[in-house]
Amino acid sequence: YVLRRSPRARRLRVVIDPARGVVVTIPTRGAIRAAEAFLAGVSACGVLLVQGRARDAGVRLEQVEVNIEAIRHRSDTSIFQRIDMLFRLAGPSETEANDLVEYYKTH
Repeated sequence: YVLRRSPRARRLRVVIDPARGVVVTIPTRGAIRAAEAFLAGVSACGVLLVQGRARDAGVRLEQVEVNIEAIRHRSDTSIFQRIDMLFRLAGPSETEANDLVEYYKTH
């Protein structure tokens, strides 16, 4: 999960592992910010929905990775102008992977 903001981006790594829970790595000083926690939750939702759909559909899924980038409104940083997510899936065919991500987008 990556949160971009001008002029510099903070890069955070959020690992969601059912066995270990959630691991957050912040390479800079300071606590995770509210917008970063929100985006981490959105990307986590994507991972969990894709995993659940793959399980229910019998699709082999070895790994899911989501990179998320957001741009917030300059005058009101509580408003996101854009949020982009990139899913990387290991295991399914390209068609299966597209179907899994499309499932997320419609739920």
